[in-house]
Amino acid sequence: GKSFGPWWSPDYTYLVVKDPCCVKHFLKDAFDKYSRTDSRHDLFCYYLRAFLGHGIFTATHGDGSTDRGDLWMQQRKTAAAIFSRAHFNNSMREVFLAKARRLNSLLSDGQKTDMQRHFFNYTMDSIMNIFFGEASDQLGGENNSYATAFDDAHRAFLEFSIQSTLWFSLIQH
Repeated sequence: GKSFGPWWSPDYTYLVVKDPCCVKHFLKDAFDKYSRTDSRHDLFCYYLRAFLGHGIFTATHGDGSTDRGDLWMQQRKTAAAIFSRAHFNNSMREVFLAKARRLNSLLSDGQKTDMQRHFFNYTMDSIMNIFFGEASDQLGGENNSYATAFDDAHRAFLEFSIQSTLWFSLIQH
């Protein structure tokens, strides 16, 4: 069964930082000293792991990791090949600029527009090109099955999370 500690539980310390020096400390300088919340005690982490499995977004690392962070390191090495400085300098910058020019060409002075949709399409077009080497023009209205699947997965995760909570179960009965 599921047993979650409340976010105010005295057994857990939660820290939110936004200062760049603090972020650098947690993500680079002292990375091995910290880990993600155990999914048995955090509702969001539990559902994220149930939905995404055991990948880079859910794997633990550092002192709190049962596998010494081996799974996280494997996932990190895979991602590092994509997000290297050389790859960014050679590919990502050009893709982002080209997509920004495409977005700019679609905007009309004084006309209302759905910027959230444009930003989503900009992101999907860019990711399709950078990650998969596939041209995509969702910005221009072209359908993209990957983006549709992403939207469907996001919606399914939200529904799964809501319907799996205790309070939703009580309402249904």
